Amino acid sequence: EDDYSADNSTAGSVNVGSSITGEIESDWSTSLSPNSGDQDWFAINLIEGVTYQFDQIGNTLSDPYLHLRDPSGTQIRADDNNGDGNNSRIVYTAESTDRYFLNASAAVNPSTSKHFTGTYTISTRRWEDDYSADNSTAGSVNVGSSITGEIESDWSTSLSPNSGDQ
Repeated sequence: EDDYSADNSTAGSVNVGSSITGEIESDWSTSLSPNSGDQDWFAINLIEGVTYQFDQIGNTLSDPYLHLRDPSGTQIRADDNNGDGNNSRIVYTAESTDRYFLNASAAVNPSTSKHFTGTYTISTRRWEDDYSADNSTAGSVNVGSSITGEIESDWSTSLSPNSGDQ
């Protein structure tokens, strides 16, 4: 039996800053989605202008595939392997304050042409840069010393489409 439905009436939900575990039970498909495999949707409330990070981590699932859907259920982002190893990661700045959906699924196993199955964990958090890329940064370094930082994402903005994190 499926643990979570694959539509915007799902009973599954997750809060920002927490995680939830689920299972892709089968590689089944329907006449409406002949190549979809099992999918689990989780409602999540996001705030306009806030950036979030969503990870789908395979526990026994070999190759998670994560989708982010808008309030109507339309896909707005998808990721297969931007997390560690074969795990999925989406970094997204909410365009409106509303209820969105994280859609957990699995990639297709190339040796069987069927979707992988197994358990996974979805984790969510507000995404924060350790140092801003302007003169308001909290970072400073003294001559003769060093500082450590992290390039968190390869995102870009409409103002600097090729900039990535700085």
